[in-house]
Amino acid sequence: MVHSAMLTLIAAAISIVYCLGFSLTFHALAFVTFAGVCFIGLPHGGLDYQLGTTWLSRQRHPLGNSKYLLSFFFLVAYLAVSGMVIVGWYAIPLFTVVAFFGLAGWHFGLEEEPTSAVFGGLDQCGVAARGSMVIWCTALFRPAEVSEILNQVLPTDLVTGSLLVSLVRACVPILVLLITWDLIRVARHTSKRDFITHITRLSVFAVMFGVCPVLLSFAVYFCGWHSIRGFAHLRAQVGGSIQDLIRRLAPTSVAAILLFAGGFLFYQSQLASSTAAIRTLFIGLSAVAIPHLLLHVVMDRSALKQGCDLNLIEPSPVQEAAAC
Repeated sequence: MVHSAMLTLIAAAISIVYCLGFSLTFHALAFVTFAGVCFIGLPHGGLDYQLGTTWLSRQRHPLGNSKYLLSFFFLVAYLAVSGMVIVGWYAIPLFTVVAFFGLAGWHFGLEEEPTSAVFGGLDQCGVAARGSMVIWCTALFRPAEVSEILNQVLPTDLVTGSLLVSLVRACVPILVLLITWDLIRVARHTSKRDFITHITRLSVFAVMFGVCPVLLSFAVYFCGWHSIRGFAHLRAQVGGSIQDLIRRLAPTSVAAILLFAGGFLFYQSQLASSTAAIRTLFIGLSAVAIPHLLLHVVMDRSALKQGCDLNLIEPSPVQEAAAC
């Protein structure tokens, strides 16, 4: 509740400042967003390999119980999905972008889900429409800017940013209907106070997506809202202090940042620095986000099916005894 109120105030303040004429250069925005994703966005998925290995160890499979073998298998599978996503940007860019947008919106919506109710297929679509506001609201209100960013991101000229923006904008009426359905569902399963907080935040975010530069509003949403909530959920899963969580996250976070730095240096040899940062940001982010999302979808479905918590890392003896 406190985090939601704080981000709502921050989004409102940024929107007011930009309405008053303040602005940052595209170059500055590119590197602020790049730094935010590297140091805040990436780390919130930094325990995927531990979560995945723990989940594998509790499943029936022919790999045995060797922690090292399971870790190796999971790492290979995770990196293979990441590699396919990167190849997809070059080989089938239209499909890759659409898939990335759709999966990212669904993941964002699930992460910020304000109710504990079980929901079905249409409800899931409403969740995805809500989570993808950062994509379709910016495409609706700032189409030229979004098109320009997509043209800088896409490694080939097989599709253009304007075509993708047109596709997204054509879906806006459907997305609005889905969000309306989602708000009705949320209103039925939350208190009046929580619903007002929820709808106020969504409204302020929508204004920010329309008023502020795309990169800035994305940075505020992804780093300030989604990633911080991800950290909170992760800490609830693993327990311990914040210092312990940081220690656990450090190895993979540093590795991811180094990979992003390598991607930036690779693209910088061919492109302007800001364009290299943007391309590295979105291609790298999709390569990390898609396997991250798939892992948590599989784990969550497995947990629901087995009726126990499969996300817990290194459970205590008492928790082990209580597990399924």
